[in-house]
Amino acid sequence: MITGFTCNLSRAFVVPPLFILLTGCVSHSARVYYNLDAKDPAVRTQHCKQALKAVGFQEDVRVARLAAGPAIVLLTGGLALIPYAAGHAALEAFDMQQAEEISKHCKSNANPKDQEKQ
Repeated sequence: MITGFTCNLSRAFVVPPLFILLTGCVSHSARVYYNLDAKDPAVRTQHCKQALKAVGFQEDVRVARLAAGPAIVLLTGGLALIPYAAGHAALEAFDMQQAEEISKHCKSNANPKDQEKQ
C-alpha cells in the first residue's frame, strides 16, 4: 500500500514538469513577435497590427494548456491522454499558422515563396 502511494506521488511530481518541458517556454507566435525588427516599415502596417493581435491569445492558450492539460490527464488517471494530445496538436498547429501569418505580414524580407502566393 505504501509503495503504491509513493509511486503515485512520484508521478505527480514527475509528469507535470515533463509536460512543461515538452510544451516550451513561449508560443510560436510570441517567438516570431519577439524577433521582429521594430524599424521594419512592415511592422507599422494595418495587416501586421491585425496579425499581432493573435500573440496575446496564443500565449493565454499556452498557459492554459500548461495548467489544465496535465491536471486533467492526472485526474482522469490517464484516460484523457489521447484527447489531450490531439487537442494539443491542433492548438500547436493553429499557433504555427498564426506565427506564419505574423511573419508574412510583419517582415519586409518575408520568405519569397510566401510572396509568390499573393
